[in-house]
Amino acid sequence: MVVLGYFELPDDDQPDEKIWGHAERLEEWFEAIKQRREQGLTSIDDDEVPSDMTSNELTAELIGD
Repeated sequence: MVVLGYFELPDDDQPDEKIWGHAERLEEWFEAIKQRREQGLTSIDDDEVPSDMTSNELTAELIGD
């Protein structure tokens, strides 16, 4: 199940298959990802977020659209 979760990550954040069975290397991998995000070296483009994920009836009512 954990491996399936890797496929939900952006391509740049997915660990290489070679380290899937190595807990210590995976920890290092995700620590590096965390540091990249904190330094602003990765960001989510608006194109990557589907428009239906950013609004719905409830948010429209709250915003007043």
